[in-house]
Amino acid sequence: MTRRLAVVIVMSVVSLLMSGCSVVRGVVSPTVLFTDEAGGQACLLSAMEDKYGFPFTVVSDGKLTTISGITRYSAVVAPVGRLDETAKAGVRTSGYLMDDFGRNVYKDEIEGPSRQICESKEYVESCTVTVSLPISTKKWDSSTPLDVYIRDSGVSNDIRVWLAHQSTDDDYATVILGLLDELYSTEIWFQLIVYINDVSAFGTNWSSASVRKPSREIILETIRGKT
Repeated sequence: MTRRLAVVIVMSVVSLLMSGCSVVRGVVSPTVLFTDEAGGQACLLSAMEDKYGFPFTVVSDGKLTTISGITRYSAVVAPVGRLDETAKAGVRTSGYLMDDFGRNVYKDEIEGPSRQICESKEYVESCTVTVSLPISTKKWDSSTPLDVYIRDSGVSNDIRVWLAHQSTDDDYATVILGLLDELYSTEIWFQLIVYINDVSAFGTNWSSASVRKPSREIILETIRGKT
């Protein structure tokens, strides 16, 4: 048993050396210090696969930068065969892999309630809801219960709403306040931008760092002159 375990460990080490980079809890141990985009991409994809257990591919925005002697390669990546599950990711020769792939873990559960609220309103012409997660070394996956993930990860929704009907500033303020009250009830942090006549008329952020809720008077003051 001990001999078999030793063989497995040796094989794992050889695999990591061949890949160019390995990652443990978000900390990368580069065995090859990449100096060009091809090397950076190889290291990033290898580190992401080591972290999550399946292969990734670069989707867009591959970029190599060097600041103060530290080289960083960043890109938008996604699992092979699941290109809709995108993530921002970056690896540094100083030894860190950071990404936001965890935003895909409970995507439907996070964005679903807010999307349903917005789409159910007659006064909403259209809306978009996108899950946002701070980039970090942390690995978030389905082993984390949903309530813990919502509480600890910093996940939030980026919500954009386009109001449909022509109305007065007073009516718009009432509509926006009602929408906010329902979004608060989801207990999921969010950033909201409301467009009136295709103009960004109102925005607010509800998060652990900004828990104040705007009053109807503040909303009215903000949108006045933009409708």
